[in-house]
Amino acid sequence: MVLPVWSVRTSRIALLGGTTLALLLCMYLWNPVSNMQTWVKMPGFLESTTANPGQSPMLGLFPEESVYDPSLWMDRNMKTMHRLLSCTAAGTCLQNQTKIVLLGDFHMVGTIRGELQGEHVWGRSILAALDELGYSYLFSETNQEVVQQYRMFPDKVVAIILDPQAILECFSNQYCLKSNSNRHGIPFWLLFGFHWWRGAASHPLGERWVISPEHYQNEQVYIGYSIQDACSKRTYIPFHDRPNQAYILAKFAQYFLPEDFLWTNEAFELASKTVDVNFVVGLRDSPAPSADALPPATRNLGPLDQDHFFDAVAHSKVLVGVGHPFLSPSPWDALCVGVPFIQPTLWSDPGDPHDTSKWISQHDPMMNLGEPYAYTVLQGDTEGFVQAMKKALTTPIQPYVHPEMTKEGVTRRMGAFLSFDWRGLGMEILKNRTNTGGEMYAL
Repeated sequence: MVLPVWSVRTSRIALLGGTTLALLLCMYLWNPVSNMQTWVKMPGFLESTTANPGQSPMLGLFPEESVYDPSLWMDRNMKTMHRLLSCTAAGTCLQNQTKIVLLGDFHMVGTIRGELQGEHVWGRSILAALDELGYSYLFSETNQEVVQQYRMFPDKVVAIILDPQAILECFSNQYCLKSNSNRHGIPFWLLFGFHWWRGAASHPLGERWVISPEHYQNEQVYIGYSIQDACSKRTYIPFHDRPNQAYILAKFAQYFLPEDFLWTNEAFELASKTVDVNFVVGLRDSPAPSADALPPATRNLGPLDQDHFFDAVAHSKVLVGVGHPFLSPSPWDALCVGVPFIQPTLWSDPGDPHDTSKWISQHDPMMNLGEPYAYTVLQGDTEGFVQAMKKALTTPIQPYVHPEMTKEGVTRRMGAFLSFDWRGLGMEILKNRTNTGGEMYAL
């Protein structure tokens, strides 16, 4: 089968090395005893390890540790392949090690590079859970690379996690998805969307094939992320040792423009005078915006790196959302240093705006958590904002980590997700579609 020329960014050397390891592993899985004996007898095979008889001969197939860079996905893949080959040859593979998860979403590559957006926070938790469960995983950046990896281990891959757009492209590409004319393609039921937001992701099989970072109370598979490790590195400042300071969760001054600002200048001014609170914010704008561009009683700390941001939050008594960024992990991080969150609604029923059951907020999971950890105020309600501020400034909370955001919780849900019979559920969907109509796919 000839694959189409998609965007390929993998170096030929790294791809050749990974393919070689895969072929050796596949040969071994086919006939482990005879093939291992054949390899060892090859002239010059792994001669670099003969000086250490107690060392696994497979070590010669992977570069020296001195050149290994964990921030490069190709290096990580090579090391994973090496470990698979070594444990298979020696018969020492641990539980789940020969089960492979393919990670083709671009956020996963950003995760190992140390990027800090919400998707990367989530990605780190997923990788930690896979490590804890013992699964092997391989990174990629294009659908072509995903197809190549799947073709290496068609019987070992248990899940393929992609950006929703990449999934749509795979479903519409004759060289990617398994079909009657492409029997070596990827089975439809192995493709799962990695999607930060509630809904919106278009998957041909529906929401059940989309994993999510928050418990959205829909059919998306809730995996979640843990903030335990990050919290353990933060310093808790006793409530009475902090100034009457509120940190505004905003990155850019445009959030305060009249058409975007979900509070009012009057609300900030009234809160400042009524409950004697000062506001701080760390904006990334360059040049820095003038004081007139900020809400009243607000001081701009300028661009903050992650450590200085959390330090500023920890020295505040409340974190204030302004509608953006939507569903940020930062309110959870604030709770773990004893700082509650005030947020506005984004939408309410025009006919009954005080019906809280219909509210949509900046961070719905925080709204569901409720007071004294999170205060949700109807957009434009100045008095409600002041009252929420007063409560937050007079109601101390202890550091809090939601029970579902522990490492154990994420690992448990990831394990349940990977062990579920998705092929069986896919067969049920196809069976229903034979009666009701709909797109059909090859198993």
